Amino acid sequence: MVKCSNEQERLMAMKEIRYNIASLVVLRGHPNICQLMDHFDQDNIVSLAMEYAEHGDLLRVD
Repeated sequence: MVKCSNEQERLMAMKEIRYNIASLVVLRGHPNICQLMDHFDQDNIVSLAMEYAEHGDLLRVD
């Protein structure tokens, strides 16, 4: 969750989030990237539907 104190910070945060979504769309199909299945943007709330990582979290390498 991103909280912003003013409108300019909110716009910059939304721009960064949209850039990250665009990056995930470009990388779709890469075997080493957790896939973005879909995204929803309504009333300044962005939700991402990501691929399920069945072998644990993404920070731990087994």
